[in-house]
Amino acid sequence: LELSQKALAMDDTLPLAHAHLAELQKNRGQYETAIAESRKAIALGPNHGLVQMLLANNLAEAGRPDQAIPLFKTAMGLHPCYPAVYLLFLGEAYLRAGRHEAAFQTYEMCLKRSRNGELPVHIPLKGLLLSCMESGRVSEAQQHAKELFQLKPSFSLTGLVNVWGIYKE
Repeated sequence: LELSQKALAMDDTLPLAHAHLAELQKNRGQYETAIAESRKAIALGPNHGLVQMLLANNLAEAGRPDQAIPLFKTAMGLHPCYPAVYLLFLGEAYLRAGRHEAAFQTYEMCLKRSRNGELPVHIPLKGLLLSCMESGRVSEAQQHAKELFQLKPSFSLTGLVNVWGIYKE
């Protein structure tokens, strides 16, 4: 936190310094402060894909996925070779918004890229599992759960459902 504040004291026109400060604020549960700081970052760097993605993620985690989804898409357009984690966060926003089919499709794209080494495979599998469970795709959920347990034998399905329950509230 101090380093971000020092960087901004030296030059408050750095969009990534504002975005970094916003991430630290979000991690402390200060969502509205983080969103305001992220908006400053975007004002300074409107064509910066990472800055757009970080604001979108802050909005999604603050319970405003419908506001986040278009920003994730903007970030992806600004960063044509965006990392797979953008898809992961977009999938989470779709889940939070109750758009299970869009979440499923997004997590499938993320899983494909994860199988190519961009992310650990178990991460998008969790999202696929949740989107299948939420949309009543029982057999697909079972398939994803089986693969997830093969990759992570100590994985807790109950823990995943409990965490998802917290997100939904």
